[in-house]
Amino acid sequence: MEGMAASATLHCLTGCATGEIVALVVATAVGLGALASIPLALALAFVFGFALSSLPLLRSGLAVGVALKTVVLADTISILTMEVVDNAVVLLILAPCTRGWSTPPSGGGWAWPSWLPTPRPTRSTG
Repeated sequence: MEGMAASATLHCLTGCATGEIVALVVATAVGLGALASIPLALALAFVFGFALSSLPLLRSGLAVGVALKTVVLADTISILTMEVVDNAVVLLILAPCTRGWSTPPSGGGWAWPSWLPTPRPTRSTG
């Protein structure tokens, strides 16, 4: 049972990452911005994650309906957590760096998002 659980987890992670990559490729090809690509990435991560997570369960002899119900119950929170973290990184760190490859980003590769308020110093300088 532990081997099947480990295999299903690995398949879920691989499926989620595959869905994210496919969504990034599609969004870039059609010219979607970071914010507009999130629903596509979310949908494809769930589709690929659920599909690949079902494979070890189906190979072990579970019926399709039982395997899908098990995967949905077991992997929804995991995929949702991965998506929240991934999309937060995209929106907070990568989206502001849209100057292109030829212009180096300021701040050592990290740019403060323009839609967030600029942090103020906690002490006055005199």
